[in-house]
Amino acid sequence: MKFEQVHHLLRTYRAPKQEQVLFLLQQETMESLYNCVVRTGARECLELGTGYGSTTCVIAAALDEIGGGRVTTIDMLVRQPIGVHVLAQHVGLERYINVIADSAGYNWHLGEMVAWQTSKGVCSPCLDFCFLDGAHEWGPDALATFLVAKLLRPGAWLALDDLDFKLRGCQPGWEKVFAGRSDKELDICQVAQVFNLVLRQHPDFAEFALTDGGRTGWARRTGGGPAAWQPTGRVFDPVPLDWQESFSAADVVQHAHRTDGIAVKRQGKVIEVNATQPDPYFLLPNSVDKRRAIDTVSLRVRLIAPAEETLQIFWVADDAQNFTEPRSVRLKIAASDDWQDITVRINDPCGPRPIRAIRIDLTDGPSSLLWETVAVGGGRRQAVG
Repeated sequence: MKFEQVHHLLRTYRAPKQEQVLFLLQQETMESLYNCVVRTGARECLELGTGYGSTTCVIAAALDEIGGGRVTTIDMLVRQPIGVHVLAQHVGLERYINVIADSAGYNWHLGEMVAWQTSKGVCSPCLDFCFLDGAHEWGPDALATFLVAKLLRPGAWLALDDLDFKLRGCQPGWEKVFAGRSDKELDICQVAQVFNLVLRQHPDFAEFALTDGGRTGWARRTGGGPAAWQPTGRVFDPVPLDWQESFSAADVVQHAHRTDGIAVKRQGKVIEVNATQPDPYFLLPNSVDKRRAIDTVSLRVRLIAPAEETLQIFWVADDAQNFTEPRSVRLKIAASDDWQDITVRINDPCGPRPIRAIRIDLTDGPSSLLWETVAVGGGRRQAVG
């Protein structure tokens, strides 16, 4: 089943009393999960935190598209009256879904899986993909990450949702639900802490990335050869490239089209950019894109003010006419005395295509920053299916 089909079925679903049930993640998040399963051929999938079951159905649709597989989804309970069984029947994908409700939490079942897969003190991996969207707390999700690491096959992806989630204010009545928690527990983004302190430092993971403006974190299990699919988003570690070309921001801006409301002051090869209107952007000159199959765009910037801004990069391939949100990457940058080196992965999940235009929105609104360089690069991608 195509992503557009399953997404439409979920988005238009109505409960028996005709009210709309709000259970969907952002479309970009769900489409990334779908593309990951399809492009990597992940037949044994695990979801930790079922919720209403919408992402379970999206993963099941991807399995249907590749011709078979299973997604096991684990939570402390199955929601009633509308839950994973109801939605799975609605989209017609029950045959791909294995539902486990364990009041003790998913870590107990993960421990049992590790035990089942262990022989002579060694755990044999059995999973091709895992999506963690469960407790949103440091203790259970840090442990879940360690256990899942044992179960993922080489080259498999692990995705963590809600890196920006905080317990304080997360739901009506949160004060009672989390009564007795410390300010640290309430105000720290605990899933982000798991991603940064557990996953990114784990010796068995590599190729880390953020998508959805920094809300979803991705990590790939080491081994397994070249990546068949990679998330479009910010990447943290060097990306293997066959070629890369770098340009000074001063030279690029001299030939770039820019919107009104941007004042540029040159300081050698560095430029100071002062934006006075919302959504200012630069349209990079043809000398940068050259209609090449570009996989990465790298920037060296330093935000001066305000304290935080959102940078966004758009691209247009030969099969599209205009800049659109689906073909863009958002990421948050913070004011700092140090330069920030940012690399984002772009292009289409189906493979590299020539890029005929790149647009850079350095900020959302009035701001001041320094911009030193921009670089574009490309590499090989393994063809799948």
